[in-house]
Amino acid sequence: MNMKGFVIFSIVLAACALASSVQIDTSSRAHHKACKGKAIYKVVVKYVWTGMTHPGAYPPDGHFSPTTVCSHGDGYTMWTPGGFATKGVQDVAETGNNKALLKELKAQLGRNVYWYDASKGPTPDGTEKVVFLIKLDGYRSMSSGISMVAPSPDWYTGWDNVELCDSKGKWVKKYKGNLSVWDAGTDSGKKFTSKDKKTKPYDKIVSILSTTFGGVPVGTVTFTRK
Repeated sequence: MNMKGFVIFSIVLAACALASSVQIDTSSRAHHKACKGKAIYKVVVKYVWTGMTHPGAYPPDGHFSPTTVCSHGDGYTMWTPGGFATKGVQDVAETGNNKALLKELKAQLGRNVYWYDASKGPTPDGTEKVVFLIKLDGYRSMSSGISMVAPSPDWYTGWDNVELCDSKGKWVKKYKGNLSVWDAGTDSGKKFTSKDKKTKPYDKIVSILSTTFGGVPVGTVTFTRK
């Protein structure tokens, strides 16, 4: 499904939960020293997807849905390669609608999710920049994000579980990564404008960067500590 709108640049700084009566899951960090205090990072999502960069893999009206971003700990996973899409991730991947995903994040806020937000609308095309200021603390020092590659059956881009606290307990100064493209495993369409064809049962999340996008990333994400 196509999503149209006009947003070129979005800077969002949202309030985060500071305390919770529910214990934070840190079980997988037994050998990972937590960073001290809190941190703020500038996150720049630079989308680069055009007919020139991706010949044969850029449809008319190609764009990205609103980008949803969060900081979290081990007890929360937005999405992960080889996993299965939640309802929230499915909706983003198939339609660009992030309402269910925002509800999933809100349900974990103050526990395993420290902060979350989303840009205010879809990009007008495939070459835009979206900027966030995100907050983290020592036990919720990872970031994940997602945006639909539109139009498409159930394809999206984003990053998962980017750790901004290193193994020595120091906040990472800067991190930059490429944006791959993923199939959420919920629709069996093979082309950008394929008709809806629900996958039953759902498949695992897999990369389609090589098979559909010529192995060329659709952008980058850069984290810089403030």
